[in-house]
Amino acid sequence: DATTPEAVYAIESGAGGLWADNVYTSEFAGTWTVTATVDSTSDTAVLTVSGREYIYLPVVMNNFTGYREYIYLPVVMHNSTGY
Repeated sequence: DATTPEAVYAIESGAGGLWADNVYTSEFAGTWTVTATVDSTSDTAVLTVSGREYIYLPVVMNNFTGYREYIYLPVVMHNSTGY
């Protein structure tokens, strides 16, 4: 870890997400510019975040009553930081 406690970090607002000290958790996929500033000196780095993968969730319905009946289940998944 080459960071210092005095550094202040920022990322483009479109990235969403949140900082915990020098650790950033992204909300959106994309290529973002991260800026670190100590006193009046700044430097940047590029962060590339890949998109989320889709998963298949099989649903077993015990009381399915008809041919071609459908039920729609919205699924929202979060990581440990809430995104």
